[in-house]
Amino acid sequence: MQSVIQNPYELMLDRLSEIHRLVIDIKHKPVKEPMEPLQERFVNKVTITNMWDCSMSTVDRAIRDGLIKRYYLGGSVRFKLSEVMEALEKEK
Repeated sequence: MQSVIQNPYELMLDRLSEIHRLVIDIKHKPVKEPMEPLQERFVNKVTITNMWDCSMSTVDRAIRDGLIKRYYLGGSVRFKLSEVMEALEKEK
């Protein structure tokens, strides 16, 4: 069997044509809807004491001093995780 040697320029042209076709396909694909921003995550006091490695009274003091704000959700006290992390960074 003899193998056919293809002209290298034809081979490059074939590859470029395939790349061009793929680019056109991508260009005309519908854009997906942007993701909704992540909802804020809320945590309780126990989670904060574990994160900060501190006692409940330390968390209570942080609330009193205005470092973290409490939110009432369904009769429970919760804290925004982002605010808790921010307060932790401030105290370092």
